[in-house]
Amino acid sequence: MSKVSIKGVLIGSVVDITAFSVFFILVGIVILIHDGRSAHGTFHRRPTLTAILVISGLVFSVLGGYLAARVARHDEILNGGFSSFLCVLVSLLQIITGRSTFVATFLTLIAVPVCGALGGYLRLRQRQAETPPV
Repeated sequence: MSKVSIKGVLIGSVVDITAFSVFFILVGIVILIHDGRSAHGTFHRRPTLTAILVISGLVFSVLGGYLAARVARHDEILNGGFSSFLCVLVSLLQIITGRSTFVATFLTLIAVPVCGALGGYLRLRQRQAETPPV
């Protein structure tokens, strides 16, 4: 049996990226309605808003890791960590194209897989709690 569940990793990755994208769009719409200008400039003027988006992105990575581990049903931490591969690819693209600062993106490259693995760990703990002791 392979340790990495392609199905689990893909589902976790797509849920992570999609959920964050929907959240980001909703935040952008709220800013547009509230301020009457584009969200892009608003993020730079409001570091708190940027922090909220970063934290929510990490929470969605935990969710993606959890779902990847749940679908995989084995090697939960490994599959949870691999569920962050789409986020990592996007971060690498941002570094290559110069759309993000290197430091912020580099921290994302480290934090996102850790959060995905955390989601896998949470699923592992849940599965262990469901299994009665022998």
